[in-house]
Amino acid sequence: MSAYALLKPAPITGTKSVRRFVVNQPPQTGIVSAKSANTVTKTQLRLVKTETASPKSQWQKYIEEDAQGLLNVLQRMVNAHPLVRSALQGQAAGLGTSSLFSAPDLAQDLYLQLLQKNRFHHYLDSRMADADIEREIYQVELTNYLIGLLRRYRPENYRMVRRIGSVLESDPRFKPMRTNDKVARYRQSAETVYGLAEWEP
Repeated sequence: MSAYALLKPAPITGTKSVRRFVVNQPPQTGIVSAKSANTVTKTQLRLVKTETASPKSQWQKYIEEDAQGLLNVLQRMVNAHPLVRSALQGQAAGLGTSSLFSAPDLAQDLYLQLLQKNRFHHYLDSRMADADIEREIYQVELTNYLIGLLRRYRPENYRMVRRIGSVLESDPRFKPMRTNDKVARYRQSAETVYGLAEWEP
């Protein structure tokens, strides 16, 4: 008896000589053909892909579909940065900082700089969360960009700020003061208030 099938001749009916065979298939032994396995694998992959597909994040939409929305977000960051706010206050007081600090121009320059450095593709390739992207741009990219502007166009102000900041941070006679029981966060030294470490009446 064959291990794969048992062929039995069926009785001949009619006048024509016709021979039919009945194929008795062996019981299933758990063996799957390569074609069937390939079909199952493709089906499983499609199911996994469908289940794991997630909607686009807000920043992914900005980067891939909405350049104007991305520029608006960058301008909001620029307006909120302490260095820009300080410069705009000086501009309102007539201190002549309008040529250096114009929020829309700064946002456009920052946008072009991020494009040239290919940062937007890096954020998407790294699958960074929206909050991490905003933090990276605000705390690193925008801050470095503004400091570079100060260094180029206001070198005397930049040197003075560096000297004063170095003294306040290193001299034990001074300490950062708490605001609402909180210490200023990293990279927000422009908003940090320093005072005497000890007060002698």
